[in-house]
Amino acid sequence: VRLWTDAEVVVFRWLYGFFLVCGLCSCLSSPSLDWPPPDAPGVRLGELPPPPLPCRKLASGEPLLNEVLARPGKIDLDGDGAVNGHDEAIELIHDGDVDATYDGVEVWVAGQLRGRIVDSGCVAPGQVLVLTGPQTAALDVPLGTSHIRLDHALKLPDGGGAISLRGGLAGGELAGLDVPPAQDSDASWARALDGDRSAGWTWHPQVPEAMGQSASIGRCLDQQPACTCIERS
Repeated sequence: VRLWTDAEVVVFRWLYGFFLVCGLCSCLSSPSLDWPPPDAPGVRLGELPPPPLPCRKLASGEPLLNEVLARPGKIDLDGDGAVNGHDEAIELIHDGDVDATYDGVEVWVAGQLRGRIVDSGCVAPGQVLVLTGPQTAALDVPLGTSHIRLDHALKLPDGGGAISLRGGLAGGELAGLDVPPAQDSDASWARALDGDRSAGWTWHPQVPEAMGQSASIGRCLDQQPACTCIERS
């Protein structure tokens, strides 16, 4: 049997000590994949923080029906060069005190389900929503107004009828309104004062502030941005 020389013993001890120290350093500097434990608070390196809490569902009485264009006539609301059912619209104002989502809210017209609101995001108090059918081209709306396409065509009747919003927190009616028959084409029904629940419904051209304009969907009666005229009750 060959015995190790003194030089070989020294080299072996040096290598053994070197690898022992390196292994200890690696253990201390590189935590295992199980650390921190899965239930540890905070966010791990390389992970995204959790998304913010969503806004709550809509409560009864928070939506305010403000204007209805059921018979566009010559009003090309979406500017696509054609006047048809795609230009029908319902204008709402969020009259709540906190942000809320309108997602899932159903729109009923004359006792028939006309569509659901999707992808509304969080709607701020005083914000204006313009509801149209899914085929309506993008509307040119001012700051403070959002255009939301329903998942089905509105098909608003010229002869008037009840408009109802249902769903939200309680699952029942959120807002309702009996719209009078259209007097003629080219005009909408609107509240005599934007955002005022106590204001009666008036044929748009007859409202003094409208100055003869046929409609003001997404805007004030005088065509200014809605954020300048909304009267929250």
